[in-house]
Amino acid sequence: MTSVLDAKTLRKEAAEARQMADAISNQQDKDFWLGIAEGWLELAQAWRSGGAPRSTKLKENSAIGSLCLGT
Repeated sequence: MTSVLDAKTLRKEAAEARQMADAISNQQDKDFWLGIAEGWLELAQAWRSGGAPRSTKLKENSAIGSLCLGT
């Protein structure tokens, strides 16, 4: 059985978030989407290494961290 959220899927989500950032001119919104992309990449790395995300930034500041941690 294959995991629904594997590293490849997480990297694809990061690429889509970067595309959203590229399409937006508002810097605050651009930063938001870049943060989302960073979170997806960090989750992909954690998934590949079998551990939890290393960055506290993910927990404290990202929408992805909030979704994953239920905060």
